[in-house]
Amino acid sequence: IPVDLVENIARTLISKGKVDHPFLGILGTTFTEELADGSVQPSGAIIGGILQEDGTYVTLDASDAIEIEGNVHKSAFGEAGARLGDVIVAFDGNPIRTMNQLAALMRYYRAGDSIAVDLIRDGVSLTISVTLDTRPEGI
Repeated sequence: IPVDLVENIARTLISKGKVDHPFLGILGTTFTEELADGSVQPSGAIIGGILQEDGTYVTLDASDAIEIEGNVHKSAFGEAGARLGDVIVAFDGNPIRTMNQLAALMRYYRAGDSIAVDLIRDGVSLTISVTLDTRPEGI
């Protein structure tokens, strides 16, 4: 565990008595793209599910992606305008190549932080601002 992460958590524990871990409210996986030479490289984290009001995740499926597009309002990311199938390529200016990298980077932030997230949606680059939520118990 990196020392700066431990120090950050310790400061938060001392000042607040607890640590509210950040939460985007998504399920994701590493997005890969095929290069011209036929090789494959990780190129971001693709959103495959978004937390709904009833605590379930709506998942991405080609047959219902358009139908459920409007149902993303209960996750911090959904409220910020993210959609199923978006690919996260940068988080607060840090390039993202894998879902694991995004999860590790999230440890350096706290609930309530506002973060700029760079996405690719249908081949178009865009940036949205996300206010991180508090991770629910048991997740």
